[in-house]
Amino acid sequence: MGLIEIDVGEKEIFSQEGKMGIKDADRIREFVYEHYIKPAKEKGLSSVSFKAEEIHKRMGFTKNNYANICGSLCRLAMIKRYGVKTIHKEPLSEGPDVIITYEL
Repeated sequence: MGLIEIDVGEKEIFSQEGKMGIKDADRIREFVYEHYIKPAKEKGLSSVSFKAEEIHKRMGFTKNNYANICGSLCRLAMIKRYGVKTIHKEPLSEGPDVIITYEL
């Protein structure tokens, strides 16, 4: 059974059975929600910040995946799905030193 790749701008993950899994972008968003946004909301914080490098390391990415991390976390999908109000990203690059802040 061969895999068919469709370029939708985000890498697709396939299981061993050949079924299409969730996108890297969705995995990144879910990880940030579970490990940063949700705990911050539970503590009653008004905002939460983190570095792209921290997400990269904690998720175990082995290749340079900073552009995907930054892009995934600064899209409207993040705001709609997880109820964050505003996003601040500094600097405007897509590297390990990028700090992303969500207003909760």
